[in-house]
Amino acid sequence: MTRKPPTRPRRRPPAPEVEPPEQEDEGVISKVLYLDTETTGVDTKTCHPVEVALLLTTYKGKERHAEEKLDVIVKPPEPCSFEAMAVHHITHKMVEDKPTLLELAPQVMPLVEQADFVVAHNAPFDMEILERTAAYAFIKDEKQRFTINTLDTLRLAHHMWNDLPSYKLQVLRYRFGLDDRDDLQELAKSDPHRAMFDTLLLRLLVEWLWLTGDQFETVEQMVTLSHKPYTVGVFPFGKHFGTKVEDVVKNDPSYVLWCLSQDWLATERPDLRWTLEKLYQA
Repeated sequence: MTRKPPTRPRRRPPAPEVEPPEQEDEGVISKVLYLDTETTGVDTKTCHPVEVALLLTTYKGKERHAEEKLDVIVKPPEPCSFEAMAVHHITHKMVEDKPTLLELAPQVMPLVEQADFVVAHNAPFDMEILERTAAYAFIKDEKQRFTINTLDTLRLAHHMWNDLPSYKLQVLRYRFGLDDRDDLQELAKSDPHRAMFDTLLLRLLVEWLWLTGDQFETVEQMVTLSHKPYTVGVFPFGKHFGTKVEDVVKNDPSYVLWCLSQDWLATERPDLRWTLEKLYQA
């Protein structure tokens, strides 16, 4: 009897490779803390907040995703000057029964701790005051630097436009039509002399620059630019006040050399010194 050779089991064809479904890229999540203060005076070494506004905004990519707000009047340890009161209209009577900044720590700290970036207009003013009066939240490292990346929109505005007559936040508001954006109703509910109004304007300015153009992909890029020296367009003091800096360099080089010889220029006007050196050497 002839035996049939054993049949080999048929191999199943390999299953077709199926590519995993593409994950929808929702963008990097970043949390930006916009802030503003109203204070008892203008000396950052001695004055205290009478109002603090914090607006923590969460972004997915470039889209606004969520927000948390804190807008509080604060009882300062010293009376508010009448000059400061005339700006923000927060009176002694309005603060007398309010909590101190230390008592507000449970509300302030969670917002600051979540932030990837802090944004303020003329940030050194607000940050020096908060680092001194609310050190529990605005913590410095061993080199006495605030540990969260800070974006100063005043410096950023100088980088973007070096020849404006004014860089005040309210002036930028009207110059660039920030009221025309979607927060108009929210702005209308706020007092233009108070901290939350300026905080909302801050967010509008940053989002306008970030979302409507192609110069910035991330907030971090704005932070990096704001930390670099900027070109000063117009002389801010002295006999050439209001004159274009390039014209002063061209027409009065002796005055430029005198300015560069002044030690205070490097500490009080570092961007002007950088501009003068750059233009004079050219």
